[in-house]
Amino acid sequence: MATYYWLGITGAGVSGNVNNLANWTIWSPNGACGFVPPAAITGPGANDTVVFTKFNVSGACYGVSYYPQIAPEGVMLGRTGGGIQHFNAVQVLGDCPVPMGSSTSYFKFNSTTVALYTDPTSSLAANSQSYMHVGRGSASYLYPQLSVYAPKAHTYNIKGTMRSIGSVSVVSVNNAVINVVDNATIEDSITLFQVSDNVLNSTTVNLISCNGTFNISDNKCRNSTVNVYPGIDVVSPNKILLDRATLNFIQPGYSGEENSYPRTDINLETTSYTKDYPNINVNHFVSFENLKLNGGTINFNQLPSENPSSVTDGSMKVAVSRITAVAESVNLGSGGAFYLLGDGTTTTSYTPDIQLKGNWALTNIPTTTGLSGY
Repeated sequence: MATYYWLGITGAGVSGNVNNLANWTIWSPNGACGFVPPAAITGPGANDTVVFTKFNVSGACYGVSYYPQIAPEGVMLGRTGGGIQHFNAVQVLGDCPVPMGSSTSYFKFNSTTVALYTDPTSSLAANSQSYMHVGRGSASYLYPQLSVYAPKAHTYNIKGTMRSIGSVSVVSVNNAVINVVDNATIEDSITLFQVSDNVLNSTTVNLISCNGTFNISDNKCRNSTVNVYPGIDVVSPNKILLDRATLNFIQPGYSGEENSYPRTDINLETTSYTKDYPNINVNHFVSFENLKLNGGTINFNQLPSENPSSVTDGSMKVAVSRITAVAESVNLGSGGAFYLLGDGTTTTSYTPDIQLKGNWALTNIPTTTGLSGY
């Protein structure tokens, strides 16, 4: 298995320039090169590793100070021209000066792992965007696992099928924006992780159009945001597990039918044990299979003219959780019960922080585990 480096010398704006051999080399930068390394005799093949990094060259000789100058675009075909090439790994190193793909020509490839990094000192323009279409070569391969780390603000538009998406902040603030688009499929999970409260993970994940049976979880990521657009399902045995990240169910556009709004099915649990976070804002019709509020605030914001959300079953720890609702925007315990839970002692009492606006029908039934309402 060889390692190939993207030179990005020619083919600007031409879909398919990833298959031009002049754009690839097997020579690594190894610091300041000072010259343009020779092009590869063949392009990257099955199970090779592909690396995107910066080559320093002599400006006096070549008119530029570095390569690549051109972003990889189009479908990465096999060496014989048939099928989409499958790599062992695709690595975009932090100093890479170009994005991946373009809005009119996604960089399409198959790989087992994909590492997407930017550095604050990279010459890549701040707030630039990459466009990738990912998958696997055959049933004998795993779908790709994506790792995203962007101290310099960068947006990754991703479609295709992937195993998981992970975003970790270690030594610098992670400012990645990840857009999952075009009915992409996620097999396993989305994970946001923050090693220290001193190094923020400010990643934003926009689930615009996707499917699959996957989990979403965060760890201490109070500055992270997950935006869920209508029509996405995360149901048992999978769930959204929130500690600090903000979760927004985005307001949909008008569908063309009167009183018809797309529905989202979700299984959600919070773990913060404080009302301060996470914040959950429900702005379209969401069906909660199960809602466990072990902390945080959930705001049901649909207007009276919109379909109300529903919570089939769930619970709320009243000392550390809050529910607000605008108008009659949610049905709690619609298929079972919604339990108001104390702290497990007999000496402490709490007033449930439930703020409802409008006309509500509530029935409260004391149980051995809490107060059930429907």
